[in-house]
Amino acid sequence: MFKLKIIFLLSFLLLVLPVTAINMAPPPLQGEIKAHGQPVPFATVQLKSTTIGSASNINGKFFFEHLPEGDHTLVVKSLGHKTKEVKIHFKDSKPLSIDIALEEDVLGLEQVVVTADKTQKRRVDASMIVNTMNPKQLAQVQAVTLSEGLNFTTGLRMENNCQNCGANQVRMNGMEGSYSQVLVNGRPIFSGLASVYGLEIIPANMIQQIEVVKGGGSALYGSNAIAGTINLITSEPINNKIEAGINNGIIGISKNPSNDLNLNLNASIVSQSKNSGINVYGTHRNREAYDANGDTFTELAQLNSKTIGTSIYQRIGYRNKITMDYFHIREERRGGDLLDMPEHLANIAESVDHKINTGSLKYTRFVGANSGQLSMYASAQHVNRGSYYGARSYPEGYVFSRPMDDPAQLADGTPDKSAYGATTDLSFSYGVQYKGGAGKHNYITGIENTGSRLEDNKLGYTEDGITYPKVAISDQKVSTWGAFGQYDYTLNKLTVSAGVRMDHYNITDNESSNAELSNTVLSPRLNLLYKPTKQLQLRGSYANGYRAPQIYDEDLHIEVAGKRKVIHQNGANLKQESSNSLMASLCYQATIGSAAFEFMAEGFYTHLNDAFANEQSAPDANNVVIYTRINGGDAKVKGINLEAKYYPSVKWNIDLGMTIQTSKYTEEQEYGNGNFTKDFLRTPDNYGYFTFNLLPIRNLTLSANGSYTGTMKLEYYGNSEGGEIKVSPEFFDAGIKGEYKIKMIKGFDMSISAGIKNVFNSYQDDFDKGINRDPAYIYGPSLPRSVYFGIKVGNWL
Repeated sequence: MFKLKIIFLLSFLLLVLPVTAINMAPPPLQGEIKAHGQPVPFATVQLKSTTIGSASNINGKFFFEHLPEGDHTLVVKSLGHKTKEVKIHFKDSKPLSIDIALEEDVLGLEQVVVTADKTQKRRVDASMIVNTMNPKQLAQVQAVTLSEGLNFTTGLRMENNCQNCGANQVRMNGMEGSYSQVLVNGRPIFSGLASVYGLEIIPANMIQQIEVVKGGGSALYGSNAIAGTINLITSEPINNKIEAGINNGIIGISKNPSNDLNLNLNASIVSQSKNSGINVYGTHRNREAYDANGDTFTELAQLNSKTIGTSIYQRIGYRNKITMDYFHIREERRGGDLLDMPEHLANIAESVDHKINTGSLKYTRFVGANSGQLSMYASAQHVNRGSYYGARSYPEGYVFSRPMDDPAQLADGTPDKSAYGATTDLSFSYGVQYKGGAGKHNYITGIENTGSRLEDNKLGYTEDGITYPKVAISDQKVSTWGAFGQYDYTLNKLTVSAGVRMDHYNITDNESSNAELSNTVLSPRLNLLYKPTKQLQLRGSYANGYRAPQIYDEDLHIEVAGKRKVIHQNGANLKQESSNSLMASLCYQATIGSAAFEFMAEGFYTHLNDAFANEQSAPDANNVVIYTRINGGDAKVKGINLEAKYYPSVKWNIDLGMTIQTSKYTEEQEYGNGNFTKDFLRTPDNYGYFTFNLLPIRNLTLSANGSYTGTMKLEYYGNSEGGEIKVSPEFFDAGIKGEYKIKMIKGFDMSISAGIKNVFNSYQDDFDKGINRDPAYIYGPSLPRSVYFGIKVGNWL
């Protein structure tokens, strides 16, 4: 909290200090940006093919301090408005003053995205469908973290996988989380260790935009992008601003409520010349554990997290820019019971203490007059995790007749001091890429190296006078050299994009029987974009992808129960998994009077070769069950994503999304003892969402949202060692929110909000109970009915 207070104080002082103009001469270029006669604040104005830029203030006015003589094109962008290009001719002796009128872009077609083709394009021109979410949309669904917002994108579904610690993952087009590549500012440094809990760790206030591209992305991003990519773009400084907020939620208001407190801060400072800027952000979250069924064991883990980060840029001359990003996350979480006692003295404890440091450096140079762009970059993430996954051992057949915290009963069990662990993971990515072309021809090419070093150890301990040494579990190094290229050719209404990537990976694990694995992989992709009319886009694509046989996020999480501990590992002869993906889509936009409408249908088909599956061992003498990852044959994932947006006016809008799909292995897979199915587990055939926003009066926004999850098959090991396959019920998780903005002193506003999550309490009602429960038997919405309220103050609300 001390760091956050210092940042808040410095940012506030810098923002409120008066700025005195030293040079009273008129700037070479100034102007005003409006839409429907009203000022557009915080719009960006960029000199095309250079790093020179400006931004409008709260009154919509902008200016340039320096401008080279000659003919130029201004590129004007603002969230919710169509991008506009304005041609100007400037001479030093004649300062310019221009007014720019923007049109609304309620459907976001003009929004600039980068994930589809590794370069900036309008969303409507991207070779693949790109779904986006911005801070305003995250706030409307009351998403405190990244994970809470992903359910409102077609084809994506967040799920909680553990009652004890809250390990989670996002499924994309029916495939589990390890089939998707999570990028941070376009770089694949979100490590397997960070992914165990990472989507819930990332706070929403550090995100400027989320871009989701479904379908094979290995041709541009390498391994683990079979299902697609999720790109987290962190906040950049645009103008002088400050915003601070507090949000408090009460989880499970019907019974056993717990508190969830969130504090956040964002501030940015941009120099008068717009040549440099810095953005800082911080959050603090404290969530109490939640016990849904009163058995004293948690269904939601206790959380305490702090985040601090910054983004800095410096323009050098007209064509060069250096950008630096950094964030630090410290998160402690614990589930099980007896949370106020040391972990090994509890009946069950799953706890982790994360220290995550992530940084990146990027140099960009604009080359020539045709938007040529050279980029050199380096990114890294270091995760240091202390952990405990253990349970008290009681005699076989022991009858629990007293409360679980009864000292006499606890004395009958044996603490497990061997379950403390320490894990470090350093992941990195560095490379160079160049984008060039002109007219009908455009291309991008590059080379990069990505890799990681993972060390997982079980800590030593002393018991009954005997010292047990530290034990190494994993010592894995992964290095992948990749070269990629893509060529785009536009002929009238048709754009053809052909890309290919060649990777050579080398995986070494000094603690595994699979001591060293290496292979060279070629991943091609072909995309077609056809625009028969201005309102219609037809897309088709083919992509080849792969997953390397390395350690994944689920291998770094242990499910713990009183009579069963589950560990995941790779099989000795595990081979690379590969895929072939086909996608076809239709996007149609129409304007009827003042109303805007968009409809999207996206069909997908993925054939997995040598698909990864789990082979389960019998419990050993210590009741440890090992899930060994093997090649389980082929699998097919197919379906359709449907999406519709209707914006009849600035007063209200509605978004709808639905996914209908099947995910099956070609051969039956065995789960537990004698449980066979071809279906992917934990994968419903139908799921979807809606969002609705209404502005009934000025400064008041009413929002409603909902997510639907259909039935699905899942494992349950609560009654027998052999387990069984159950079918979950369907769920509809609805939420409502109201927000009112109050004008304060000039330039500063305050917003007050309140709402309810999971209004109908559509929540799992058959959680397993007690020390011998199956903690992985958890499904459906992540929260029961909960209420929240919040206050924000700032000059950019």
